[in-house]
Amino acid sequence: MRSSTLLRVNAVFLMVMGGAAAVFDAVGHFFGKGPLAAVAYRAPLAISSFEAHLLAAILGALLLKGAQESEPRRYHALAAVVHVVLGGSNLLFFKPAFGAIGAIGFGVVITAIHFLFVVAQGLAALRREGFIPARAR
Repeated sequence: MRSSTLLRVNAVFLMVMGGAAAVFDAVGHFFGKGPLAAVAYRAPLAISSFEAHLLAAILGALLLKGAQESEPRRYHALAAVVHVVLGGSNLLFFKPAFGAIGAIGFGVVITAIHFLFVVAQGLAALRREGFIPARAR
């Protein structure tokens, strides 16, 4: 996969999933509806989830811009770090977060996707830096 394609796929993933989750946060908090209603309805700390999901979407937009750069290695590094934070947060709060909404299976899948992006983006960042020999690519 080309470097720019990897960044684009990652960007779309973050924008779609982050944006959708932010909408679910807001709908769950204000209206008590949707997949996050059980944990978000009138919960004062729903703001934390809402902010995190919107920031993921914004970072996705930044990665989309980075896919157009002639030297995107810093965007690959940023993407890897973003997914370490998101996937790591999922692991740290796994049972209370995904268990509370009956979404353990979804949690496993989404966390695995985050760590697949960590590996793919990390390798792309290293390859661009010249740390991985051409033969190993």
